[in-house]
Amino acid sequence: IASFDVLSYGPEDTGDHRYVIAEVVENPDPTIEYDTDLERVTVTVSDDGAGNMSAVAGYHVDGGIFRNNTKPGSLKLTKNIVNPTMVSAEQEFTFRITFFDRQGNPAVLRQAGEEVTSLRGMIADESGSSLRQVTYTVTDGAITAILSGGETLNLTDVIPAGVNYEIEELNLPQAWKL
Repeated sequence: IASFDVLSYGPEDTGDHRYVIAEVVENPDPTIEYDTDLERVTVTVSDDGAGNMSAVAGYHVDGGIFRNNTKPGSLKLTKNIVNPTMVSAEQEFTFRITFFDRQGNPAVLRQAGEEVTSLRGMIADESGSSLRQVTYTVTDGAITAILSGGETLNLTDVIPAGVNYEIEELNLPQAWKL
């Protein structure tokens, strides 16, 4: 909510008065991307000749509106193997990550207003070193990822605000559990 000191104009103030409004954030929220635009306002003060003053504000472009956005979220998925003697080093594990909207329906992922049909991520090893970049096709609000033991999938800044997700490990070997 914006607050300004009251501006008073008298007969000597007829004409145009120009102002610049900026959003000042004293305690920024790190999850918010703040609008840095400067809003220009012209206030035209007039006198009808009978001593009745009027002031009309004219805003540049968007009407003095600041548009802040929630930054996209990130997801980190690591496949840990508790008993490495039970699996081969080459064994792969498959995960389905399903994205949901606030109503629990499969989410249509959007970035900059456009529907996202693929997500890019990075696979890292146990030390955190990047191994490879991956691209996943989004189908019905979900992606399928494959990891080996000790690998981590990083999806950074790709999950829009308000989108929830569920991770399901597929094709678990018999006698294994999550």
